[in-house]
Amino acid sequence: MAKGIRERLLKQAIKFHQWQEATYPGKTSEELGGEWEVDYPYWNDTYSAFCHVLTQMDAETADSVLLDEMVYLIARANEAEGFIQETTSHPQWFECLCRRAAASNENEAKWQFAAYLPECSCSQKVRDIILDFAKDPNEYVSRRALLAMPALRPDCVEQFAPLFWERNCYSPELQEYQRIAVLISLDAIHSDQLPQYLEQAKQDGRRYLLEHAERIEGESDRFVLGSRKCGRGAHARHLGQRLRYRKERPAGGQPRDERLLGDLERRLPDCRRRGLYLCGT
Repeated sequence: MAKGIRERLLKQAIKFHQWQEATYPGKTSEELGGEWEVDYPYWNDTYSAFCHVLTQMDAETADSVLLDEMVYLIARANEAEGFIQETTSHPQWFECLCRRAAASNENEAKWQFAAYLPECSCSQKVRDIILDFAKDPNEYVSRRALLAMPALRPDCVEQFAPLFWERNCYSPELQEYQRIAVLISLDAIHSDQLPQYLEQAKQDGRRYLLEHAERIEGESDRFVLGSRKCGRGAHARHLGQRLRYRKERPAGGQPRDERLLGDLERRLPDCRRRGLYLCGT
């Protein structure tokens, strides 16, 4: 029975590979950039087979071929994030696939595992993979890891803050988003270092970075003055909805993909669940 379940998913994975090659001959996933996967016409069949594996097979019985194809499919479903969302409900599978993704070149899978680690009841050893994701050379993978770090390893946020702030290995635009992630993460853990980074953000002066710094300061002022009904969780949600996501595109004049980061409340814990935000008492 397990063999049939495995083969059904592998058949769907092969079908996607064939469609990719026929539709975009000679192009790798990285070269194609983002959003091209949404045109695949058989997502429902693939999702059904994927979920069947999660519910009917033991993760410990999965071989490397199956794991690699599951990571591949999670990566390709990066727009809707349905595959990774379903995987969070199956901790054993999530742990196996998270380890596999971390060792792979599938950046579109890595950032999803980094973002969803706080939502899965994984072992601490697996949750610590967030530190590896934060060191990943891919800008978006590392950024999503830093945004998730307050929920997983709040003790490490300050350690990574200067690395992200001074990295300077990306375009000026992407470096701005790295710095925005620093502000959000330091704010989430109420770091004593936040004021100095807010001041550096003002000196930097770039539009979105400055906008976030001013908003954090404004929320902090209202918090201090006693307007605590929303607490810091609402502030983080607002910042998440404003933080833009851009990915570098390969050379050749292809347009850049841009979308809202959004849903930060699903990535960062609220005060009632984790105690990281100071809500009104």
